Amino acid sequence: MIRTEWYELAVDGGRTLKFPTMGPQPGEPKHTEQSDITAATEVYSTVPQQYGGIIKRGAWCWISTGNVLEITALRTGQTIATYGFVEPRGYENCCIRCVEELFPQNNETVLLAISLECFSAAESGCSLVAIYSIERNQVLSCMELPLHITALAFVSSNCCRRSLLQNFDGCIAVGSEEGVILLLDLNINKLINTCDERLKAPIGQLTDDIVKCRIVDYNLQLAEIHRTFREARQDGVNFGLQVEAINDPCAVQSLLPIDLTLGLAVGTEDGRLILYDLAELQIVHNGGRLPQPQRRLAPIVKMSYIEPVDDPRCCLYVWALHDTNVNLTAVMHTVVYDKRVAEDDGFYYFECFCAAASCLVLPLEDKKCVPIGCQSINKLAFPSPHNISLNGSIFNKTEAEENGYCLCAISWYSPQEEKNKLLIFDLNQWYREEMRNYYEDSTTNPSYLAGYVLSKRECALSLYVDPNTVAYFNTLQRFEEHFYPNSLSFGAYFLSLY
Repeated sequence: MIRTEWYELAVDGGRTLKFPTMGPQPGEPKHTEQSDITAATEVYSTVPQQYGGIIKRGAWCWISTGNVLEITALRTGQTIATYGFVEPRGYENCCIRCVEELFPQNNETVLLAISLECFSAAESGCSLVAIYSIERNQVLSCMELPLHITALAFVSSNCCRRSLLQNFDGCIAVGSEEGVILLLDLNINKLINTCDERLKAPIGQLTDDIVKCRIVDYNLQLAEIHRTFREARQDGVNFGLQVEAINDPCAVQSLLPIDLTLGLAVGTEDGRLILYDLAELQIVHNGGRLPQPQRRLAPIVKMSYIEPVDDPRCCLYVWALHDTNVNLTAVMHTVVYDKRVAEDDGFYYFECFCAAASCLVLPLEDKKCVPIGCQSINKLAFPSPHNISLNGSIFNKTEAEENGYCLCAISWYSPQEEKNKLLIFDLNQWYREEMRNYYEDSTTNPSYLAGYVLSKRECALSLYVDPNTVAYFNTLQRFEEHFYPNSLSFGAYFLSLY
């Protein structure tokens, strides 16, 4: 297990809520006959897997069981919406595999992209991606893809600058078991308007429209790509770009759009970290497997990235969580670029990739465990007349160094110990320790790490540290440790079903 100080965290019983049990959905049988059970075992070899996540910046959560999705308010436990992807709505033998929040900074509406795995014989080689509006409790669109989807990630408008993607009205990245990566145009405003018109109709539509997706390869002539894009819009079908193929194709386990580089990080089943330049839709780095002695088939299941405040280089750090089913390892990679480019609106990005390499390896557990999350948390100082811009945000460099923080929160569950664990990494403190490797000193606990054990014994579906609650203790004692991560106070949301 990782070498650090561990602190017990108690769950606030006054703010603990029990969610109501999901009821049967339209089209679902209330009673199951023996013939239904026999047929079901041919489709599902086990009980449908339950997944969950926290959305709307800690306000709501989603929970899926089989083909049913439920949205619940975290503060009240109230059910916001429930939707079943069932046969009367046009779905047959589908199961929810991935859920991704779209436009997370939008306060007016909450949209989700939901990937569905199809088990019917006619659709054995496809998956569906449904765009779901929580407030309307409607599927705005459902696209069929000839792939087995394993990962989804929303790509922001900042990440789409300087590329073909800037023509998209909302973009989502799709990773597949086949190793294919697609960038899909959501055409979101048209979808919302069409849905609102449909809701006003005197006779409601009972089934969801499932449409094909017109996919083109990135290396086609630019004029041909634009022509196909316009035709897809005119024909009312979805449009997707297939980026450069991965050498030695391998299943995609995780996706991480990176606004700072106008890029996309891909974690594969064989443990490679692959970096794409979305402006060119090409790979700039293909590598990043675990170093010895941890090297083995170690899929990258979670990722996040952080940017240092005061590093003179144009660089960032990508965290990759490797799960081998017998141990869990976190690896931090340095990604360096040649120059910084500033836009007129205050946003800036890095250009001209130079190099990427692992710089810190943390052995989290030496036994089987369940990875939960990998979250980056950054705080900069408040605006003032002498502030400068950092990636679209305004901050004062001196205040940021003294009061800001740059953290990564890694969480997992240990079945053997029956404990949920949270590890906080402090990038600023790691810099103060001269960026030392974890293995350089085996006698002391690194001051850039702090571990927390949650008193709840159930495995969490999701754990979200609220960035607005993170603060350093104000104390006159141990002032030299003021910046250590164990001097933090914070609030976190813990999502569990039991």
